[in-house]
Amino acid sequence: MTKTTFKIALLSITLTISSFALAVDCDALHKTAEEEGGYYRPAISEQVIKKGRLYLHSAPHATCKTDVFIIKNDSVVAYQNHNGYDYIMYMNPKTGEDFFGWVSEKALKYTGTVGLASQE
Repeated sequence: MTKTTFKIALLSITLTISSFALAVDCDALHKTAEEEGGYYRPAISEQVIKKGRLYLHSAPHATCKTDVFIIKNDSVVAYQNHNGYDYIMYMNPKTGEDFFGWVSEKALKYTGTVGLASQE
C-alpha cells in the first residue's frame, strides 16, 4: 500500500466514524426539547419572514428536517422555544389541515399573543 493510498483509506475511515458520531436521534431530541424548552405563555402568533421554503423539523436540529414546509407571510402559532427553534403549528387555510414542527426562530417575526395571559 502506497503512502497516498494509506492516507485516502485513513481519511475514508475517519469520515465514516465521524458521520456515525454526528448522527442525531430526532425523537430523543424532540423529547428533550419538550422537557427543557421554554414555553410561550400564552402562545404567540408569528409570521414567516424568510424567503423561499421554511421546512418544519421533527426536532430542533437541522438534520431533523421533514418534507413539510411553509412560505413567506404564512401565519403560525408558536408554543415553545429551544436552541434557536420555535415549536409551531401551521394550519393550511385551504384544507384546514394542521402541521406541527420546529422551525428557526430567525425566520419568524412576532405578531402578537394567542389567548389570555397566564394568571400565575
